[in-house]
Amino acid sequence: MNAEQEAVNAKVQLVTARRNAYVAGFSLLAAMGHAEADDLNLETGTLYDPMVNYERVKGKWFDWDFDPAPKVQSTRTVDSPAQNANVDPGLAQP
Repeated sequence: MNAEQEAVNAKVQLVTARRNAYVAGFSLLAAMGHAEADDLNLETGTLYDPMVNYERVKGKWFDWDFDPAPKVQSTRTVDSPAQNANVDPGLAQP
């Protein structure tokens, strides 16, 4: 029973370490200015287009207008491979 509990604890620590590595990697990319969708190779297209927002709010005088409810959009992180410290040479800045 103790061995099973230790195995479960080890799995939890592994998942926590992978999550921490992912967050640290993203924080590093953000600090370097590479946290854009293009830099992260996301295939969702533009995450925010200022011209689309401008066209949406152009001519509105009331800040609390009745816009449609936003739709939740997210990516699955469950399917992403484990993060490591390797940096693609093409992404490195001089």
